Amino acid sequence: MNYTSDSFGTRRDVTVQINERRSKLSACSAWVAALFFLPLVPLVGTLLGLAAEGRIRRNAGLIGVRAARVAITLGLVFTIAQGYAAFQGWSLYQGYQDGPRAAIDRNYTYLIAHTESGSRHIADAKAFMAQLDSRYGRLVRVEPAEDPLDWRPNKPVRYHLWFERGPIDADVVLRPRLSSLKLGVAVSIDSIRVIDADEGDLSFPSTSPALAGVEERP
Repeated sequence: MNYTSDSFGTRRDVTVQINERRSKLSACSAWVAALFFLPLVPLVGTLLGLAAEGRIRRNAGLIGVRAARVAITLGLVFTIAQGYAAFQGWSLYQGYQDGPRAAIDRNYTYLIAHTESGSRHIADAKAFMAQLDSRYGRLVRVEPAEDPLDWRPNKPVRYHLWFERGPIDADVVLRPRLSSLKLGVAVSIDSIRVIDADEGDLSFPSTSPALAGVEERP
């Protein structure tokens, strides 16, 4: 900083020296924002970055505004990504909780996870739904047999199906898929076996590799 004259009108150059130091808060905020694998921690990094940037602007002796801005950007990106991942996980869990009811209630075509050409597959689905209706009546509710629900994609899960004429157990293989109609994950039934010791089991499709090796459980 230069001053051009003194009290006698003589030009003199005066230099003011400022000792700069790096903001510890800005460096810390960048590291915190990068911890994308910890829930909500990147959001904390964004807030720290905003605080660090404000402190640097108010203090000429502090540097590190670039690190603060990196923290703000990374924190926002990772926070949005965490929110999206959490929503996907929640929608997938909800789909597995109520997947059989949704699949049976809506219509028989929803049972088919993979689109297959030909009328035979659709006819089998119609026949399966007709057998359920004739044996047990209308489906009232669906409950997982285990709480908390222990499920894995494409593995059989035991459910209690409550019909008008009483409850029955079923092993259901559910398949997650991205929904084209809304943001999130939808779940459809890949195969199902209704366990009925009195009248015989009902399966759809009639031959399912995923259900072939399932042992009977009490």
